[in-house]
Amino acid sequence: MFDAFRRKSPTATWREDLTALMVLDLDRFELNGVGFGGEVDGLRFLGPSESRAFDYPPKGLQLDVDSSGLLEGLVVALRDGVYLGVTPPRNVKQFAGRIRLNGRDLAPHEFRSESEFVRAWGEPYWRDVDDDETLLFFEFERGEVQVELTPDGVPQVALVTPEPLMADLAQRQAYRVTAAWPPPGLASAS
Repeated sequence: MFDAFRRKSPTATWREDLTALMVLDLDRFELNGVGFGGEVDGLRFLGPSESRAFDYPPKGLQLDVDSSGLLEGLVVALRDGVYLGVTPPRNVKQFAGRIRLNGRDLAPHEFRSESEFVRAWGEPYWRDVDDDETLLFFEFERGEVQVELTPDGVPQVALVTPEPLMADLAQRQAYRVTAAWPPPGLASAS
C-alpha cells in the first residue's frame, strides 16, 4: 500500500537544461519535437517535475503522460497564478516558452484579452460561455486546443490534446454546438 508513496517521480533523474527554449508547435502538434503519442523521455531537458506527476508550475506547463511514458496531452498557463493540475495557483507562472502557430512564434504575454487572442489565432470553431468561464475551441487536423478565459475575457490556460472533444457528437450536443462538423479545412469528420 505504501509503495505509491515511496515511488520516485519518473522525472527524478532528468536534468534541467536552462538554455533550452520550450516551443509548443501547433503546426506540428508537438512540444520541442515530441509529438502526441511520442516518448516523453524526449523532454528530459525540463528536469525533474515538482511532483510524481509531470507538473512544471514555474514553467507554466503540465504534461499528460500515459503509463507507458507517451505524451497524451498538455496544459500551458497563459498567465501567472492559474490552476494547473495539482499545483496551487500561487505557484504557477506563465508558460515560459513560445507557441508556434501558422509559422509564427507567439509568446503568452501577447494574449491579454479574447480579442487579442482571436486576432493572433483566428476565429475559434466554437465559443462556450457559462458563469465561471468562456472556452474557445480551436480545431486542427492533428487535434484540438481549448482555451479557457476568465469571466472578464483574459486567457488563462490552454489545453492541447490530439483527441478533439468537439469530434464527439454527444459532446457537441452537450455544448449545444450549432457549427457544422468538421470545421472547414479539416480533412475528415470524426
